Amino acid sequence: LAPAGRRHAVDIERAAVDGAAVGRGPHRVPWIVQAAAAVTFGFALAGAVGVGVAAGLLVLARRRLPMVAGVAFAPAGVAVFLSPGRFPGSNSGAFGAPAQLFAAVAVMAVAVSLIERRTRHGA
Repeated sequence: LAPAGRRHAVDIERAAVDGAAVGRGPHRVPWIVQAAAAVTFGFALAGAVGVGVAAGLLVLARRRLPMVAGVAFAPAGVAVFLSPGRFPGSNSGAFGAPAQLFAAVAVMAVAVSLIERRTRHGA
């Protein structure tokens, strides 16, 4: 038998290998808090439309979010290409509503994809 101090060290090593919580492990933020942060980010980015987009993206299958981001960035780039507005007050090109909306959808899709998967018990 190993001395008591050595047994404790072996238990800690074994727990670390098995993935068990050792001491102070990483704290997980509950899914609902992450979802609320995504909706708040949507509101800050695009107002009421952003809240709706964030809520829709939260319902969407997680594996489709990168595709949504890519597909949303494409029309934003096309809008900028077709009408290259140079000034913020011009409301065209990068400053126009279509480019801003599609870019906001793409950025929110990336943000929502960072949310951890919801566990069975909802935490």
